[in-house]
Amino acid sequence: MPREPTGASRQRRLLRISKRLARAEPETALGVLQRCDQTPEIMLRTAAILLSEARSDAWLRAARRILRVATRTPPADQPRSVKTRKRALELLALLLAQRPSTQRRADALLRAAAFELRLSAAILCYPRAGARRRPGAPPPGYSLRAPPAGVRAIDGALPSGLLRNLQRAFAADGPFWREHRYACGESPFFSYVMPLDGAPQCGLDRVVRAVHSRVCAAFPAAKAARYAEWWAHCRPHSAGHQLHFDSDDEGRGGVRNPIVSTALYLTSGAGGPTLVTEQRVSDGALATHGWTVFPRANRLVMFDGRLLHGVIPGRGVAPAGGAARRITLMIAFWPHIRQRSDARPAAARPFPYEAARGGGGAGLKWPTRMEWAAARDGEAAAAAEEEDDAPRLLWRVEPVWQALGGEGAAGMPAYERCFQGF
Repeated sequence: MPREPTGASRQRRLLRISKRLARAEPETALGVLQRCDQTPEIMLRTAAILLSEARSDAWLRAARRILRVATRTPPADQPRSVKTRKRALELLALLLAQRPSTQRRADALLRAAAFELRLSAAILCYPRAGARRRPGAPPPGYSLRAPPAGVRAIDGALPSGLLRNLQRAFAADGPFWREHRYACGESPFFSYVMPLDGAPQCGLDRVVRAVHSRVCAAFPAAKAARYAEWWAHCRPHSAGHQLHFDSDDEGRGGVRNPIVSTALYLTSGAGGPTLVTEQRVSDGALATHGWTVFPRANRLVMFDGRLLHGVIPGRGVAPAGGAARRITLMIAFWPHIRQRSDARPAAARPFPYEAARGGGGAGLKWPTRMEWAAARDGEAAAAAEEEDDAPRLLWRVEPVWQALGGEGAAGMPAYERCFQGF
């Protein structure tokens, strides 16, 4: 008699089944799930793959229907089963919260899951390009008020050659992600540190210096930075990133923020906006307003490193198509930061300059993608014209949070009671 698969083998089997279902036409996947006694875990994985690779609204409709079935299935008396059902409920609530007509249904699900607050409808159901409204009028919940001194955004951040080489270095099918075993939402955090003194030692160094120059023009305090810490993400349209504070070693041993944090978008047409709020670690209450900036290649958002920020999950189908990825390079500027040598991907590792110059590096290919001749940097790009749909790159949005019942808790609520769409 064959043994019941357990542990890693069981997870691989579930993933294979889910991928086969999701890669079929959505209605086919839905029919298979309805005819077979599939587990909530397979339903959840299938729905998640449908969302991350959605090529049409039919994929989204199938995902919603699968998730509704998964949430109605009574969980077995096992922690994994309870967790799976809760995750399915949260994912279904997000899909409902991203549609104007189903806000109340989303709120009802979130109340049933014991959430007290949620990111507001203005944020989770953010305005998409091309939405009809009176010319020049901001969408509901947004205003055109000038951003504060702590948040800035510009287009045309890098010279054209630097941008092209950077896009090649972090291409979605390139070695950087493969050799770091990057998996969106599952990989541990890893970053690299580069000094800002002395001459640039590789092409990526010149990118960092160019960004630092832009930052110093907007934030003079950044001139005191001696190090740049960078990391990158490659996410499908539907994925976001929870609200967080940038901190040395992810806050272990206490939160210490950089002078300025930045996000440089390398792609367009995939992913939701970056949200930067007014909230700091020392605050005793949640932020009431924030600012959003939408991803567009060569757009740079810069903000005070003490501010709470994150990425909103993308709505609907990615304008660039289901296979599109939101690729971003984040750079934080520090007066000092402790570097940590580790053979595995980890926070604040020294950048492998020798490997970038072709001098070894355990057979890794990604460092060599970070070096190119300075003659290929190109001339500075002119700032892109602002789109008709976004008179300013930064939109002020209010409120950030909305209560799911009553007036909400006074002061700072528990983190797990605040729904962000994850």
